[in-house]
Amino acid sequence: MEWRHAHSDSGVDHRDRSRARAGLAGPAQAARTSERRIARLFADTARTERYDHVAAEASLIDFVGSNVDNLRESIDGEQYEATVMYPTFSRRAAAAGDRRAAALFREIAFDEADHASAFLRALVRLEV
Repeated sequence: MEWRHAHSDSGVDHRDRSRARAGLAGPAQAARTSERRIARLFADTARTERYDHVAAEASLIDFVGSNVDNLRESIDGEQYEATVMYPTFSRRAAAAGDRRAAALFREIAFDEADHASAFLRALVRLEV
């Protein structure tokens, strides 16, 4: 489908897609097929990648700021995903005739808007 090619050519490195597949989709697929050991392996690996490796790498480049800075950047990112990124994916999928993908991207856009709102509420509480 055309929208998939547009998405896959977005500059995302194939290793990033592989990590996402293993860390996110892999455990879900293994659980659906009742492969508990494989699901646990994927989940444990993803947890290590997320909480150990990414956190350590982020600290090397001063990627993580104060709570206020992190919340502000997260709000911006979630708002972009909710208002630009996922709606664009949805429109591309719809134009290609993939209603299921279009609906999924619309749903994710709403989720991202909820995340932005939650981060905003937390920021307001911090700044009071």
